[in-house]
Parts: sequence; C-alpha cells; structure tokens
Amino acid sequence: QTAIGVGQYFQIRVFLDGTNIHGTFGNRTGLGIYLAMLIPIGFLSDYGAILAGVYCLGVFLSRSAVATAAAACGALWVAPWAWMAVLPAAVAALGYRMLKIGRNQPGGWKFRHLGDSVSARRKIWGVTLSKSVRTWRQMAVGAGHGAFQQHSRTWIRSEKVLTGEVYNEAHNDYLEAFYEYGVVIVLVGAWWIYRYGPALAFHDPLTGSLVAVGVASLANFPTRVTTLATVAMIVGAMLMRRVG
Repeated sequence: QTAIGVGQYFQIRVFLDGTNIHGTFGNRTGLGIYLAMLIPIGFLSDYGAILAGVYCLGVFLSRSAVATAAAACGALWVAPWAWMAVLPAAVAALGYRMLKIGRNQPGGWKFRHLGDSVSARRKIWGVTLSKSVRTWRQMAVGAGHGAFQQHSRTWIRSEKVLTGEVYNEAHNDYLEAFYEYGVVIVLVGAWWIYRYGPALAFHDPLTGSLVAVGVASLANFPTRVTTLATVAMIVGAMLMRRVG
C-alpha cells in the first residue's frame, strides 16, 4: 500500500486512480489508518523498525491527522523508547496535512486550518449524543443496526447541522455504536475487557494495533470499513486465543 501511495504521489500512470493518494482503499484516511494499524504488528517480526518506517511513509502521504495520531499512539505503545523519532515525525505529518498543495494555489500551496474539520465533527457528535439519550429505550438498546446512516440524513436539515458535506457516519465509532446499540454495547465492551483483558499488555504489538484503531475510532469510523474492521477482528481473535 505504501508503494502504491508513492506511485500515486509521483503520478505514475499505472498507480493512478483519480488524483488523491489512497492506495487501493479509495480514501486517503482509510489508507492511513490501515498502515497505522500495521505499524505495531510489524514489531512481531525482527524487522519492526524497518517496517514501521515504511508504513509511516504511507501514513505521511495519506495526509490524515486521524491516521497520524493513531500511528503515533500505536508505535509509542510498542516502542516508547522511539519517542524521539515518533513525535517529530507526527508533527511533520500534521504540518504536511495543513498544507493544501496544488497548481491552482498561489505559490503552489496554501495553509489549511484543521479547525474546519474539527468543527464539522463536533456538530455531528453533539447531535448524535443528544439523539442517543432522548428516551430511556433509546439509551438502553439503541436505534438498531445501521440506523445512524438512515436517521442522520434528516439531522442535516432538522438540526441545522450545516457542515458543507453529507456525513453518513458519525466519525466517532463509539458514539455511533452507542446510538445504534445503547447501553447494551457498553456492557458487551465491558464484558470483553473483563474476559480478555489479561491478554492485553504494554509493549505488545497486537495490543498496540488495537490502540491504533481505538484512537482512530475517536474521530473516524474504521470499524465501519470492511477492510479495516477485518484487520481489527483478526488482531482481536489472536488476542482472545491467548486467554482461551
């Protein structure tokens, strides 16, 4: 995926599919989060540092602030000793994210404020939370699987959530899951941690991968993307086997 991203960056024809760098995911953030999840897993091998460097290049090219945060947290979970390399790399990636580069930009680039993206997400989060606790039944069992995508279409108009784009996901998997499943999903999560918590450990690559997807879930929806959710499920299954 990193090689494809590099090919797309240099506009090598065989790799091009549109104008954005996205690997084979069709979305730059999806590419970045995928590689962020792989960074800790790479340390299962003897070439962890090399693989981390390759994956970090792909995260950098994805220009995703969410993926950058996920990658940094996952890497530091596994290799906290590498903070002198991880933190500057994360700052550089965030700086690159805030530059809008293009031929139609004055001087070839323009500074882009992350506040616009954060503001849009905050509006969606606020409405999602208020809708999640509007009735006791809603809080207890939620609105049902897939309900967010159907209901959120009306929120844009009725709640005057004018973000400039249509949000089919809450961009916070925790809030979206709570809206759809209520307290039930909280109890299931608590049970999983109680049952399989002993399998989680600091410096552990598999745990680090879950940390990465957990961080990404705060401002994106990796568990709603099949390719990303599949990786998370495989990692979870491997952790569960440790407990039996």
